[in-house]
Amino acid sequence: MTIEPELERRPVPMQPPGGARLAGLIWALFGVLVLIAAGSTLAKTNPEKAEAGPLVPVAAVMGGVLMLAALAFIGIGVETIRGRIGDTKTLSSVSFLVSMIMTTSGVMRLIRGDVLGCLPIASAVALIAAGLLLFSSRREYLAYREGRKAAAQGASVGVSLPKAKEPGSAPGSCGDSGRGS
Repeated sequence: MTIEPELERRPVPMQPPGGARLAGLIWALFGVLVLIAAGSTLAKTNPEKAEAGPLVPVAAVMGGVLMLAALAFIGIGVETIRGRIGDTKTLSSVSFLVSMIMTTSGVMRLIRGDVLGCLPIASAVALIAAGLLLFSSRREYLAYREGRKAAAQGASVGVSLPKAKEPGSAPGSCGDSGRGS
């Protein structure tokens, strides 16, 4: 015998959850900052310098890769704010992965004595916050997506979510005598 959770119909909000929108904003801002940093690095690369040598093509390729990554973060951030991404687990994971890379970069710069190593670490903290925000609002985001999909198909707008349990209503809790009533 399976026990079905009680379902409660709630109206679907017109916007994605606030945590998802804030995560999208953080990603878009991160992308803009990386785009500015990559552009300034490329602008400072001078192929006429005698000491530049073979590093100029490497700097150009890395700057291009950073610019593509920045554009991806901007695009994903905007799509998250608009509520157009499919699921949030992958984006949360990517946010955590990129934050680990940024933290490693910042620590290595600090070890070398570069005070600007604090910037990648601050960026990593922002990306961790974005990942946590998106992961914590996953349930509401998926409910929002289902409601939008149902509304687009002409169905009644509302999503069935399990009701929140009241204190003492779980089996074995203080409010339960253990007898089947």
